[in-house]
Amino acid sequence: MQIIGLTGGIASGKSTISHYLVKKGYSVIDADQIAHKLSQPQELAYQAIVAAFGSNILLPSGEIDRQKLGQLIFHDESKRELLNNVTHPLIHQQILYELDQYRQRGVTRVFVDVPLLFEAKFDRLCDQVWLVWVDAQTQVERLMQRDLIDEPIALAKIKSQMPLADKRALADVVIDNNGSYQEAYHQVDTLLEQI
Repeated sequence: MQIIGLTGGIASGKSTISHYLVKKGYSVIDADQIAHKLSQPQELAYQAIVAAFGSNILLPSGEIDRQKLGQLIFHDESKRELLNNVTHPLIHQQILYELDQYRQRGVTRVFVDVPLLFEAKFDRLCDQVWLVWVDAQTQVERLMQRDLIDEPIALAKIKSQMPLADKRALADVVIDNNGSYQEAYHQVDTLLEQI
């Protein structure tokens, strides 16, 4: 079974490409969806996150206040590392489980959509890594527009991840998403024909 890692930076358009692959009928394991599921009450990651950050990150409903947690980790590298240390092993375990399920069903190609693919060393699972790339200015503008935030906050969020230039140097394939979605989809279609 071929495993293709799909990654990018915040607001680079990775999720758009991931959804396009699903629409075309490809199997995609989404690490963000796994992380969200594992951070629900009664799940292992939830318990680990609350133990690490305290109950003050909870909403009145008992769910994790993702916005509050996000503010904590984007401005403090040690807290971001702590969150990654408690969640990444659980996410990794779930990805391996899902890959095994696809393997047992005879699926020949699976995409693994992981925002922090290189940072979390998930690239070691992959036969090939595709990076969805945008230039720095486009990334800032799209993030400001998407999250309705000002430039300093957008830059802080971007800085909390590995620079796209570094990811580009490590990726096997680069999908240039500076243009329209149709242009990016055309690149993906070409890549799919090639493999």
